[in-house]
Amino acid sequence: MEVIRFDSSIRDSIQIPRGVQLLEQEISAPTFTCDGICELPAPFDLAQDWVLFTQQWPHREPGHGSVEIHLAIYADHSFEMVCDKKRSNTSLGIFSGTLYVCDPAQLCWTRQNNPYGLTYVGLRWVVSRSDLAKEWQRLADGLSALTPGIPITA
Repeated sequence: MEVIRFDSSIRDSIQIPRGVQLLEQEISAPTFTCDGICELPAPFDLAQDWVLFTQQWPHREPGHGSVEIHLAIYADHSFEMVCDKKRSNTSLGIFSGTLYVCDPAQLCWTRQNNPYGLTYVGLRWVVSRSDLAKEWQRLADGLSALTPGIPITA
């Protein structure tokens, strides 16, 4: 699993739109919105949507032909994914500045590390499996231009 941890100051490069801030205050289920994304600086402006949640219950979307690249803007969470083909489980701490991949066809879930913790606020790029390496590199390069990143083996 590809993971890069950028300095949490990356969030200073992103102006979270007021509409997203308001959603964050009333979140009860995972929420997706594209409010204000086109106004963000590159490489954030090509994200599909903002993702907000406190936790995500175990779920999968069988037959999903794409994968998701996520950048956590505000987070103090743990992400789990069970890979059917490899018969393995991936556990990952997700904090502000974490860039990671989620395969929606695999069983995955996310929970808060602290029950009174942050609402997860992040950006999501949905890409075809065949374009994952190219898009991952594009985002990693774009984010690295803003702040240093540390590759993490997951």
